[in-house]
Amino acid sequence: MTQAGETMTGIVKSVRRIAGIMSDIAAASAEQSAGIEQINQAVTHMDEGTQQNAALVDEATASVRALEQQAEQLVRPAAVFKLANGAAGQRQRRRSLPSTPPDCRFTRRGRPPASSARTRRVLAPVALSRLRA
Repeated sequence: MTQAGETMTGIVKSVRRIAGIMSDIAAASAEQSAGIEQINQAVTHMDEGTQQNAALVDEATASVRALEQQAEQLVRPAAVFKLANGAAGQRQRRRSLPSTPPDCRFTRRGRPPASSARTRRVLAPVALSRLRA
């Protein structure tokens, strides 16, 4: 009978050890489930943000198109006016020229750009003479 008691004690210890392992597995599964739920919420939040950004891009695109149409509607009537130096015909040529970046330190001729005060002093008499002509 002592051998049967020892066997029963071994079985009980094994059952307790297995129960502890199963409890640990259940706790780890619960933690994984909570982690997966948090990831799911984060992905859902990112998806909502992406959809909002896409909607904003669509709105901005529509606004740009509307502004382009309005600008074109304003340019057509203005095209009938002829300036003294023939600048009306120069509009198309200006569009086709490559633009220089605003942070460029030199003009196309290789000189530093004039200051705004200097530009006004130089260009003001020219503009007045054209208005008087």
